[in-house]
Amino acid sequence: MTPRPVAVAPAPAAHKDLSVTLFAQGVTAAIAGLDDAPTLFLQFGIHLFMAGAAGVIAARGNLSAAQGRLILEAMLVELGVSKRRAQSFAANANTFAQIPHFRAPVEAGFRAMAHFNETGFVELAVLPEMLAQWQIQDGICHAPEIMTFVTTSVGVPPPGVTIAPEDQQRVIRAHATVITEVVHRFQGREIHNLGNGRIVVFDDATRAIRAATQCMEALDRFARTNPTLIVAPRIGVDTDIAAIVASDYVSAALPRTVTIATIASARCVCCTEAAKDDATEIIEFEPVLLSDTFADMPALFAAKWDQAPVEATGAAPLEYRQVGAFSN
Repeated sequence: MTPRPVAVAPAPAAHKDLSVTLFAQGVTAAIAGLDDAPTLFLQFGIHLFMAGAAGVIAARGNLSAAQGRLILEAMLVELGVSKRRAQSFAANANTFAQIPHFRAPVEAGFRAMAHFNETGFVELAVLPEMLAQWQIQDGICHAPEIMTFVTTSVGVPPPGVTIAPEDQQRVIRAHATVITEVVHRFQGREIHNLGNGRIVVFDDATRAIRAATQCMEALDRFARTNPTLIVAPRIGVDTDIAAIVASDYVSAALPRTVTIATIASARCVCCTEAAKDDATEIIEFEPVLLSDTFADMPALFAAKWDQAPVEATGAAPLEYRQVGAFSN
């Protein structure tokens, strides 16, 4: 039997919050009418559905991208999603919407909100029909989980400096060896080889930052014992939700860590506030000041850690910190 639509009063265009609430109430009623509670994967489909609906509200009100994210966040909170989870999903919604595998739920939500705007009804049949189609993607796509991405770079020679290719290869090989060791030790997964850098993912932010700092320490020791080589490691760390399509990771944090590793100071483990907050009980941080050129970047912090002195000359040492987090 096809569910009857739920009648709700159409919200005036000026009252976007009321429109958000009424539509979310209709979706909540549709979820309650399902035979079984949605799995995590189906919940992901529902969130994509809400992203499409929020897109209609944002377009109708000619809202900025930031305002559109707030609309989606509010809709998810109305569904009972935690504030942090709603913020994370809203921040990644545009990234998810560009993935062909995720388009069907987004477009279904877009159509459902457009219908709601015209009629004042939330059609309860739309959501179960969308979920039935979305279920086909299960196994190909995976619901988002909180993950921490680490991007490393050993840098490139400064302008006007020429180094022998074999010397650059020595640096890259040393970096590859270090990455292999820390990935194994801290249970990470290497997902991209950038040539002079790698992208690694961890399920835990603290392990990720421990791995990043040990990678930096190992590269610093290599630089000290090879003072004629140019070794300028930079590491970016960010925590956010990430979905997986086949073997590809989809998250706004993924390209962001590449940018962070690019703009970070040499010999710096640079983290977003999200990564810092997940590891701050164990690791100490200090703010990183960015120029106006990087105004769109989130607040960044540098990890601080203990380091035993290494006897060598000719290479800039890491700054010593008596924090104790890595004394073991």
